[in-house]
Amino acid sequence: MKRIHLLLMLCAGLSITACSKDKNEPKKARESGYGISLLNEVLVPQEALLKVTSVDGTPLSNAQVLIGERIDQPFPENFLATDGSGQFIAPEGWETAQMVTVAAPGHIRATFMGQIPEGQTFVLNPDVSLASYELKGKGNGFQIKDRDNLIDFAVMMPALMRNDLFAFNINAFISPQTDKIEAAGQELQVPSNVSLPRQSERYLIVNVTLDKPQYRMFFGTPGNKWVYTARGQFPFKDVVKELRNNKEFFELINYFKIQGGSLKQVAVNNSSVIQDLPVNELVFNQTQTVRAPAFASDDFVITAAAAEFQGMYFPTDVKNVASGQTLNMTFAAGSDPYVLTVLSKRNELNSGNGRLTAAFQKNSKGTAATLLPLMSKPTVKAEDSIAIIPVAAPKGLQAAATYAALSQVEKKQQGQVVTETVQKKWEVYSLGWQQQIQLPEWPLEKPLVGIKRWESSLMATEGQISVELSPRMLNNVSHATRAQTDF
Repeated sequence: MKRIHLLLMLCAGLSITACSKDKNEPKKARESGYGISLLNEVLVPQEALLKVTSVDGTPLSNAQVLIGERIDQPFPENFLATDGSGQFIAPEGWETAQMVTVAAPGHIRATFMGQIPEGQTFVLNPDVSLASYELKGKGNGFQIKDRDNLIDFAVMMPALMRNDLFAFNINAFISPQTDKIEAAGQELQVPSNVSLPRQSERYLIVNVTLDKPQYRMFFGTPGNKWVYTARGQFPFKDVVKELRNNKEFFELINYFKIQGGSLKQVAVNNSSVIQDLPVNELVFNQTQTVRAPAFASDDFVITAAAAEFQGMYFPTDVKNVASGQTLNMTFAAGSDPYVLTVLSKRNELNSGNGRLTAAFQKNSKGTAATLLPLMSKPTVKAEDSIAIIPVAAPKGLQAAATYAALSQVEKKQQGQVVTETVQKKWEVYSLGWQQQIQLPEWPLEKPLVGIKRWESSLMATEGQISVELSPRMLNNVSHATRAQTDF
């Protein structure tokens, strides 16, 4: 496709090509070389004008854009930079589908597979590891009764988008950061986003007082944040007994009952913001029948009920279910009832293997979710390349998209617990199910050090549904299966 506007720009000397003076000096991204006045004077075809933004829609200026597998391949001048409006003009040589890789300060580099210039916007996730905005305060509105064998608690978490649910990240629900409290002479580590109002219980002959009213939670970016507070209770003696019998926390989920909470928008624009949150504005007392899928004895399935508000979701009930079980779950009145079903292998839950498969759908009473098969771990061929073993989509599900991410992992031993910090370095988005991911050669790229992780996800839809190739693509899918490999 010939683009007359590019020829005009070249003839007028308005296109700036950054040529190195030394043949060994790496090339810099070529500036698009246009401004508002030029756009008003020269007609740019709509499909040739592309844009780079963050997930919140903020244009990203000076973002670097590589079209193809390396500089000058498959055509010259394929390494560009966006202007002050986050825009760039498609180069003359971009005639066929190519991978497009975009990087911007404060964001995770991303590659979008199979792209042709169609006026699209490339969206980047913020690198939340680069900044931390703290929100803290107390939970207000508990009705405490001492020595009733019930521990009252609240968990504060961000209201979740559909893609957060499919990220399978337990840290979105329970913070990996902890606060120390003392109970019956013992030092306990409690997740920082949990509020425990002062209350007393008796265990055997010992009086136990719990007192951690303050919660702390963290965001990677500033702005107005919707915060969900889930208020609940659990039987103190039963849970302590199970823990003393070496039961894992995930096996105790059914002891915890969410009763209500609140949903509030909070301005988090400073490094530390104090905001008390009510725990009693919402009451969850509507129940619906939910049916679990049939699964093998070595599988483990968790089902979560969720309510929707302006495209955001918050859990109202969570249960560890048996194969084919029919149970009543608690939902929020006045909201469409959604169910998230997550399956993993029981012996892999604490192994760091990361294999999970999930479905997120409106509740269909008496109808169990159909899940994609668990996928095998991706095979790491090199730091920049993995092979993905495909799975067979069950009847009624259509292969939609592939997501992969290369991360750096830091693991720390804290007492008897190993915590890990995962910093994503590169994300890959592709339509359809891919069997291989090969990253392009990024200029001056240095190998990652320490533990690295490749994760891959295959996503499906019920029927032919258009999927946006961006961090928001999980908002259009109903099923996903994920695995990861450390190397």
